[in-house]
Amino acid sequence: MKFKLPLFTIIAFVFFAIPLNTSAQSKTITQAEYWSAVSSAYTSTHGKFPRREVEQYEAITDGKVSYLRIKTAEYRTATEFRIFTRIRKAGGDNFRELIQIGNARYCREDSSEWKTTGCYENPPAALEDAYESSFALQKSGDGITFKRTASYLGKENGKIGQSKFVTVDTLIVNLDSSIRDRTIVKSIFETKTIVSRVTEKYEYGMSLMPLEAPIK
Repeated sequence: MKFKLPLFTIIAFVFFAIPLNTSAQSKTITQAEYWSAVSSAYTSTHGKFPRREVEQYEAITDGKVSYLRIKTAEYRTATEFRIFTRIRKAGGDNFRELIQIGNARYCREDSSEWKTTGCYENPPAALEDAYESSFALQKSGDGITFKRTASYLGKENGKIGQSKFVTVDTLIVNLDSSIRDRTIVKSIFETKTIVSRVTEKYEYGMSLMPLEAPIK
């Protein structure tokens, strides 16, 4: 996505094009307006320090969490931060830790020694190939909610052929254009069974512990 318009420009455009009433009902917006607003919100958020981001991913099988990943990132500046990830699955917990100070990056897994190579974060997973999508905006007194609902076909465990799945992606943006939280829920259309859930929480202005290089 290569959208350059700031979030407030997109929001102003949507508000003037689709007047909101006092009941704060959800209003349909276009795909381009939605993704431009999302891109601008993340751009604004990534420029705010200090901040803490907590992302939790759950894969759900037969009504139980079969895989859990919790990633906590604390950013003092753009080049001084710590990311700690805990992964829980069958067989126990695993841990990953990454520290960046200036241009130096350090990482380790579980209780292994710190290293300075191979220290990177995997990019976000690609979106499903949706055959139907809708986008909406809703304004409240303390923020703006953007919602994407997408239907796609995928493989359901224990079934032959493809099933219909639905993703509901809800992003809440503060009035200063920073992200407050985001929830992405994927479920099976017919049974409403949730197969995965992602939650992201953002905090700003807290006091963070100073970082030290783990390798002297």
